[in-house]
Amino acid sequence: MKRFSIGILLLLIAAAVIGCGNTAQDADMAEQPVQGRSELKILTNVNKYSPLMSSVQGISMTPEFKTTLNDPKVEYHWTASSGDFLLVEDKRVKEIVNSGEEVLWVPEFEENADNSIIITLQAKDASTGTMLSETALEIEQDGIFYIVKS
Repeated sequence: MKRFSIGILLLLIAAAVIGCGNTAQDADMAEQPVQGRSELKILTNVNKYSPLMSSVQGISMTPEFKTTLNDPKVEYHWTASSGDFLLVEDKRVKEIVNSGEEVLWVPEFEENADNSIIITLQAKDASTGTMLSETALEIEQDGIFYIVKS
């Protein structure tokens, strides 16, 4: 009986040590974005754009967000490394936060020196601010044309 009690005691201690060993790892996982359960893409209306195109104002972009989370309220944070997002009344901004509506990117008036523009999009939980997913889209300037890279 004494051996049986010692065996059970050793099993309980081993279980406690193994269970407590993951606490730091679990805390680290909670601080990281929930990207493993979410997919975020930027959809565009055109693959090639020029300011000389009279029928197109810029490159329209829409987020496509798929997740296994239960119906999160999502805020989309858009950032442009160059160029601007065009708002109503021709107001231009570098950053915009919305609920998933289409945004319109337009180039700057002067030529971009590095020929590469990065549009960054983050999907965040609107109530907690936790980042759910992040993606980026590259636009390459080729003379008067702006080409969306996939």
